[in-house]
Amino acid sequence: MSSAEENSCEEELREIQQRFETEGLDWEGLGTGEKHLHLWRWLQDAESNLRSSRRMLDKLREVQHEELEEMEGYVSHVRQLADTRAAHLESEVMTLRSRLEVQQRQAVTLANLLQRSGLESTTLPDEAVPGDDNWVGEQTVQN
Repeated sequence: MSSAEENSCEEELREIQQRFETEGLDWEGLGTGEKHLHLWRWLQDAESNLRSSRRMLDKLREVQHEELEEMEGYVSHVRQLADTRAAHLESEVMTLRSRLEVQQRQAVTLANLLQRSGLESTTLPDEAVPGDDNWVGEQTVQN
């Protein structure tokens, strides 16, 4: 054995002795068989703890997976609602645009009719201003 390996073994032996003292066991007073028995029990406990930790980790991963699926479903639902709302708003905008175009054509037609009938100086009600001679509120149109 090399010097580095011997130092490593001595360090590990000191750590084992320290563990025995931490556990309240007398390193010098125990026989080799008793020392091995304690080491074996600690190894068994460590393996049991490792198995438990792995089971807990597996359960946590499963829960995380379920939560991610739930979150993806929620995001998908919200996206679907947003898409539906956007489509509805686009449809509403198109309807309003169409109505506006119809009203604009009607206004032009009405203006042409008024012009032909000699009432061209009369403004349309939405263009009239209270106090103006052409204002049609509760008044009648003057010729």
